[in-house]
Formats: sequence, C-alpha cells, structure tokens
Amino acid sequence: MTTSLADPAELRRIFSACPSGVVAICAEVGGERTGMAVSTFVPVSLQPALVGVFIQNESRTWPKLERGNRLGLSVLGSDNEVAARSLAKKDGDRFGPIVTTVADSGAVYVDGATAWLEGALWSKTQAGDHFMVLLEVHSATVHDAANPLIFHSSSFHTLPR
Repeated sequence: MTTSLADPAELRRIFSACPSGVVAICAEVGGERTGMAVSTFVPVSLQPALVGVFIQNESRTWPKLERGNRLGLSVLGSDNEVAARSLAKKDGDRFGPIVTTVADSGAVYVDGATAWLEGALWSKTQAGDHFMVLLEVHSATVHDAANPLIFHSSSFHTLPR
C-alpha cells in the first residue's frame, strides 16, 4: 500500500518503524542547565571523531545549547526513560527528576547512561525542516552496566545487551 508523503502524521508513523537510540544533549550555558532528547543520533567519522544529530528548525532549546562551549551527549540507558521524557518536554523544568554530572567544561551528563561523549559544534547544515548538526567528539566514557533505551513506534523499549 502506497502512502501519501503529503500527510506528515502518516510519514511520522512510517519513520517511527525504524528503531533508534535516545541521546540527551545537555550543557550548562550561562550558569543554567539546558538540554534536550534526540532520537536521530549517528556516528559519522573516526578521523576526526564526529557524530551527527538532527534538530528541528523550530527548536527553542538548540539556540541555547549552540552557545555552550562543550556539549554533553548521554546515550540513554534502560534506567533513563524518565530523563528521556523529561528532556523531550516543550516547557517547564526538564531537569527536575534527572540526576546529572556537570563537567568543568560545562558539558552536562545524565547519570545512568550507557555512554557519555563530550563534543563541540563542527558544522550545521539545513536539511528540510531540521538542521543536520555535526559534533566533534573530544572525550568519551562507556558505562557497560546499562542496557540501551530504544525509541520505536513512538514509545520507549529496552534492548538487552
């Protein structure tokens, strides 16, 4: 059955059939923790170490994060569903229920994540109704104890390691 690509709700449903990891992007900017959750994260390059994320053009959070010196990327784990939901909120205190670690660089990490990466903006390119953002990774830590959190069919799932 062919679906009309003119229907954004139907296209979103089709795109949700592709499972993805969930990553928190957080930083301390101007003395305030700022963050968001994304499900469009992709490793891009080993030399230099680059990762990519896709941010909606209308995001009110990204312009704040973009001013941060370093960004903390937390690959969310099975114990981080509350953090994922909280960081995905449009308004209110996104950090209320989240335990975080703040690095000297200003990168903010979600505790309990499967991995932490510290990155800085490499490039930003317009891509339809999103920006494709490449971040250069400056350091990374893996936390082997956590199972990954997966977003699929518009809901969260846990994937055993």
